[in-house]
Amino acid sequence: MAGSALSDTQRKVLDRIDDEEIVRLASDLVRIPSFTTEETPCAEWIANYLGDQGLLLELQEIEPGRKQTVARLRGTGGGRSMMLNGHIDIDPLASGWTRDPFEPWIADGKIFGHGISTIGADRPSRLRSCSQSGGARRRCACSRPHALPCGDASL
Repeated sequence: MAGSALSDTQRKVLDRIDDEEIVRLASDLVRIPSFTTEETPCAEWIANYLGDQGLLLELQEIEPGRKQTVARLRGTGGGRSMMLNGHIDIDPLASGWTRDPFEPWIADGKIFGHGISTIGADRPSRLRSCSQSGGARRRCACSRPHALPCGDASL
C-alpha cells in the first residue's frame, strides 16, 4: 500500500490492531518449542487461547501423541465461509545462538527468538483476528474455521 491513501475501511481495520497484543502473542509462541512431530504443547496453548475467546475447538490427534488445532467461529448463517490456515511446527535449531532462543527479545523494533521467522506476525495476527471477530459474531453471516496443522504439508 506504499504510496496510496488508506480507505476508511482499511484505517478502521488498522486502528483495531493492538501491536502490544501481537508482540505478546508472538513472544508466548516463541517460548513453546514446537519442532516437527513435537507440536502438541503449542496446539494445546492455541486451543486454550482461542477457547478463552469463545471459539469452538477441536484438537485432532493426527498421530499418537501429535495434535493439531482446528477452531471455528460460527456466524449467524447464510454467508460464505473463510478459512485461516497455517502450520505450527518450527525448523530445527541452528547453531550459533548467543541467547536462549526460546526467550524472545526485542531490538531495533524487531522481535527475535527461535521460530519467529516461521511465526512472524502471521500466526499471532490470525489468532488475534479470530479472537477480535468474536464480538462481531452476531453481525457476521459467515463462519471462520481456523486450522493450525502440525506441519507444512499436513493439509
